Formats: sequence, C-alpha cells, structure tokens
Amino acid sequence: MPLFPAIDPYDSGYLPVGGGHSLYVEQSGNPRGAPVVCVHGGPGGGSQPSTRRFFDPRKFRIILYDQRGAGRSRWSDLLAGNQTSELVGDLRRLRNALGLDRWMVFAGSWGTALAMAYAQRWPAEVTGMVLRGVFLARRRDIDWLYKSDGASRYYPALWRELVQVLGGEDGGRNLASRFERHLSASDRRVRLAAAGVADRWAATLGQPCTMWRKPALHRPAPTDALVEQMRLKFHYFARDCFIGPLSLAGGLYRLAGIPAFIVNGEVDAVCPVQSARLVHREWRGSELEIVSGGGHSPDLPVMADALVRAVARCAAAGEAR
Repeated sequence: MPLFPAIDPYDSGYLPVGGGHSLYVEQSGNPRGAPVVCVHGGPGGGSQPSTRRFFDPRKFRIILYDQRGAGRSRWSDLLAGNQTSELVGDLRRLRNALGLDRWMVFAGSWGTALAMAYAQRWPAEVTGMVLRGVFLARRRDIDWLYKSDGASRYYPALWRELVQVLGGEDGGRNLASRFERHLSASDRRVRLAAAGVADRWAATLGQPCTMWRKPALHRPAPTDALVEQMRLKFHYFARDCFIGPLSLAGGLYRLAGIPAFIVNGEVDAVCPVQSARLVHREWRGSELEIVSGGGHSPDLPVMADALVRAVARCAAAGEAR
C-alpha cells in the first residue's frame, strides 16, 4: 500500500510536564478522526514529519510529539527529571491535555519500549498498537548495540574507529558509559568527535540490509545540538534505560485483548527479530509480520508498505472491540 500524501499540522504548541520540560506537540489529519499518538525512537530521536504519511488523513487525528529533551521540545536542564517513568507518564499527561479517553499507539524502536510500558500501566486507554522494530530495553539489547560481540560484527572497521575515538580498547565491555563521559568532556573537540561517531554508528545500523558492510557515508558534521541528542541517548543507555530488573516482556500478559500489530525488518541490525518474536509469543492475540529484506528504517518501501497495512488493520480491530 502506498504512503499517504504529505500534510502539514493544523495545530502545534507546547505542553508543560514539570521539571522545566515542555513537550512539542502537533496534530494533523482529521480533528474528529480516530486519535493516534506516535512515539518516536531514540532516546532523543525526535518526531519525523514523514510519520504522518502512514495514516489516512481523512480518518485519523494524527498526534506527533517530541519526548523530554528531544526534537523541538524545550527544557531548562536536559537530563533533570528525564527517565523512563516520566516519559511514560508524559503519554498520559498528553492524552489528558488533549481531552481524549483512548487512542491508538504507533511506536518505533525505543518508542516501542515506552509504548509497552505505558500500555501495561494503563491498558484501558489503548485501542490498539502498531510496533515497528521492537526494543525491550534490556541490558542484552544495549549490549548488542555497544559491545564488541554484538552488532559490531557487521561493521568491524567502523567499530574499531568508534572504539579508537573513545580512547582505545573496549575489552568486550558495553561502551555506553564511556560515550557518556566523552559527551560531557570539557574539550568541545572531544564532545563533537564522540557525537559524530555515535551518529555514524546509529545511521549505519539503520541502513537497509543491502548496505551491510558499507558504513553510512556523508553524515552531517557534528554540532553542539547533536552532542545534546547523544548525551540524552547515553544518559539512558548507561543506566539500563532506567528499567533495571523490571522486564517489559514479563508484563505483556496485561495487554491480552489489545489489538497489536508488530512489524520488524528481517535483517534489522538495531532491533533484531528475536525481540519481536518474544513479544508476539507472550502477547496473546498479537500479530507479527517479519518483513523480508526489511531493516530498521520505516522509510524503506517494504517497511512502509507493511506499516500502512498494519495501521489499517489495527484501526479496524480497534473499532470492532
């Protein structure tokens, strides 16, 4: 199914959520349509205008927002009050501020962890969920990204460059804490170098599978804004995403009865398919599509097609409840 035409928001503004944070919020599509909130990845990734195109603008009230410290949101202290429990609570604050009783949740990557945590706490508020690239925010998921025996095997040369920027041998350890220290260094050159290699690593892992072993090229030069984005990411990753021993998968039984459509790229190097299969197995009634040739990015045509279909099916299932 093709993407829907690009549209502009009919409303945008800021929602204060406490701790010096205000979330950027926008709405597009039909103000009287079925509400759907889109939870972006990261941490710190920010919402993308292209996300609006997965939804029929005649049928949906499309709500995009930027999480604390991300995108166009505003803050007085980036990291203060910035942890998973607050991000989950922000979803409820947003729903209340918009005067909605229930909504569909559409989430990708890191956003799937927030979406599942939110739905486990307040399942009655969710009409259905579409999850793309499942991330369970476990230590093993972070290790896969930043430890020498994980995704590093696909891009060994870039991994060596990453380790070199961070000061030498990795010793098989997760590098999230080392990234955090470099991104807070007093020397701006150190901060920019760490942000640049972190950005290149993330962009490379997000490529379509046909690009494996070819690192992402032509990334923009790192900026202070990129440093802040990466500081937020590793603030979470260095602390096990503030989830610790709590298992998102262990609470999936609470979501039985909520329509769930899970879409994961077959060769997603950021969120491997094993997590999607685990969620599908534990979430009674969920549906899973492993997209042949699909990677992490939702913009790849095969992924976009699967997501548009999943949205339509989720809406129909929600109406039937």
